[in-house]
Amino acid sequence: MLRAFDEFEVEYLVVGGVAALTYGASRLTEDLDCVIKRNDANLDKVALALKSINARLRVTGLTDEEARKLPLLIDRHTLKSMGLSTWMTDCGPIDLLAGLESTIHNFREFDSLNERARVFQGDGFSFRVASLSDVIESKEFFDRPKDRVALEELRRIRDSSRDDMHLRDSEIDLLNSLVGKRLRAYGSSKPGVDLGFAVEDVFLEFEDAVIAIREDFVSTNVCGDVSDYLALRIDTGYSKRLEADQQGG
Repeated sequence: MLRAFDEFEVEYLVVGGVAALTYGASRLTEDLDCVIKRNDANLDKVALALKSINARLRVTGLTDEEARKLPLLIDRHTLKSMGLSTWMTDCGPIDLLAGLESTIHNFREFDSLNERARVFQGDGFSFRVASLSDVIESKEFFDRPKDRVALEELRRIRDSSRDDMHLRDSEIDLLNSLVGKRLRAYGSSKPGVDLGFAVEDVFLEFEDAVIAIREDFVSTNVCGDVSDYLALRIDTGYSKRLEADQQGG
C-alpha cells in the first residue's frame, strides 16, 4: 500500500497503529492510517494511487462486494469532500485522515505534523511517520479502551528513547542561547508580557526538537556539523511559529 503511495509520489504521514508498530510497539493493527497533504496536486496523486490498488469505500453495513458496486468517482474533488475516508484495497484496509486531534495542540494537519515526522526505510522505498509524541497525543485525545492499552507501551518506548538520547552539554548550551533569543524577540513584539512562566515550556519544546532533529540528521546523512544543523532547523521552525503567533495576536 505504501509502495503505491511512493510510486505516485504522494505526500503522506503514517499515523495510528502502524506508526506505533514502526516505533517498536507490539500491539497489532488491522488497517493503515495516513494523514495526507490536502492540496489539489497531492489529492490527484492520492486518487491515482488508490485506483492503482482497486480502492473502494469501506462502509459499515455493506459487504466488500456491495461496496464495490457503489457509484464512486475517485478524484481530488471526492477526496477533498471527505475529512476522513475509509477504504478497502487489494493491499488491505486504509484510512485517510485530514490531520490528528491532540490534547495539547488541538487539530494538526499534514504540514504541522510533518515538521516532527521521522523517515523510515521500507523495502526499496522510504516513508514518513508522525512523531511518537504526536501519535501518543492523538491516542490521549480519543482515550478509547484500545488507546489506553496502547498508551502504556508507547509511553515506555518514548521515555526509553529519551533516556537513550539525553541532551549533550553542547546542545544544552545551544538551547539556552536559542530559547533566550526567541523569548527576547517575543517580548519585544509584545511589550509588557511576562515571559517567566513560558521559559520551561519553551525549553522542553526545544528539547523535543533537538532529539527529533538529531535523529533526522543521522538518518538523512546530512553533511556538516550537527550543532549548525540543529541551530538552523530549530531557529527557522520557531521563527515561523513566532510570526504566526504575532499575526494571530
